[in-house]
Amino acid sequence: MYYGHSSTGYNPIINACAIFLIDMVLLGYDLTNYDEKFISNISVEYKDISWFTNKKVYKNEILKNSITITPIYKEYKMNDKTIIIDILPSFAERENKIEINGIMHFTYVFENKQNIDSALQYVYLIKNLLMLLGKRNINVISHNINNHSKTYELIDCITDRNIKIENEEVIDHLNHRNGFKIEDLSNFISIVEKFEDLYERLEPLLELYYSVVKYNVPNLTRFVNSLTMLENYSREFDDTNALALTIAKNGKKPKNGADFIDRVKSLIININDVFNLSTTKIDNISKKIKDARTYYVHYDSSGLKLDENEIFNYVYFIEDIIILNIYLSLGIDINKIEYVSYNDYYYDITKLI
Repeated sequence: MYYGHSSTGYNPIINACAIFLIDMVLLGYDLTNYDEKFISNISVEYKDISWFTNKKVYKNEILKNSITITPIYKEYKMNDKTIIIDILPSFAERENKIEINGIMHFTYVFENKQNIDSALQYVYLIKNLLMLLGKRNINVISHNINNHSKTYELIDCITDRNIKIENEEVIDHLNHRNGFKIEDLSNFISIVEKFEDLYERLEPLLELYYSVVKYNVPNLTRFVNSLTMLENYSREFDDTNALALTIAKNGKKPKNGADFIDRVKSLIININDVFNLSTTKIDNISKKIKDARTYYVHYDSSGLKLDENEIFNYVYFIEDIIILNIYLSLGIDINKIEYVSYNDYYYDITKLI
């Protein structure tokens, strides 16, 4: 019997059915107690993250007519766990040719055994960090759970469900533009630790961002989503700075917190080393975003209506300023990353002003 809630309480529903989608299947282990701590380490393969390294697992020596295969191994020790990153070769036959690629595995070795929930929380914490660094959806291909002497496979049943498909040329170009290489992040463990500390506060924003990088959504939906992300980040992490701008402008503390335009302005100021915008240009672009929000969120015709191209451009600019602010909070030097923003690719900053 199913029950539905109404103003008078829970009432039985005679004709009802439910469909449950299975997210994960654990093979070979009878897990009857969800809290059982049986995991000593978990190995994960994330799909298509070759952009995260400068290194290749093979060297093609034309003069010697040979190929040298060299697996790559990195180990990062933390207080209660160790992250091991290894890149192994994979071989695929395409058009009578053998293609060699590097498959990157992350292994999380825990000092104390973990239950499945805590182990997977860490797997997806790193997945979401990679999502921010790569500005794209990160899929988990496989998990192997180890209980010292035995290995069990955990199948992610939703990995390939409704995944957004990108053009291969676009993917290649984005991979080229991505400036984050693990070899260049000398403070990688510090970044992971700071991300772990901020994770709970960032979680609503991560959910919003995940929903638009994984699925194809209309540009306007993504634009409104980016405005929500901006306000969320500002209120949670930058409220004091935004409020100071509003007080300086009005001469008194507002009853309802910082003005939205000052939330936008403050986040741009924080990362302006990337764009080098003048104060006037920051004011102009902040006003346009505020006026567009008035039109699309508050349904007020006095706001600014954007054309399709402008909506597309502003989406990626707004997402950029949010993510760049997150990079700063993680201790990433955004001035040393060549393609840290989507400027000159998804938008031209000079045309947004």
